[in-house]
Amino acid sequence: MVDTDGPGGKPFALAESGAMLFYLASKTGQFLPQDLRKRWQVMQWMMFQMGHIGPMLGQAHHFLGYAPEKIEYAMNRYKNEANRLYGVVDRQLKESK
Repeated sequence: MVDTDGPGGKPFALAESGAMLFYLASKTGQFLPQDLRKRWQVMQWMMFQMGHIGPMLGQAHHFLGYAPEKIEYAMNRYKNEANRLYGVVDRQLKESK
């Protein structure tokens, strides 16, 4: 990602989804609460996305839709993990604003 109006008005390039999201939250003053309890809850879910959602769903989609060889073990493993992660997110969203 390149922010053409980065710090000091100069272009600023960033890689990695988590860094990009934290940068945009910081720049806009949105989505990153000042309250420490709430801020760390946001951090927790960002880490969950970076460490679980991104990698595991990427693997699931690869093995389920794009892998040239259909490997039943891999397909089942990542399908089950994807479903588990969707369940975690669904339960969290039901409990949150």
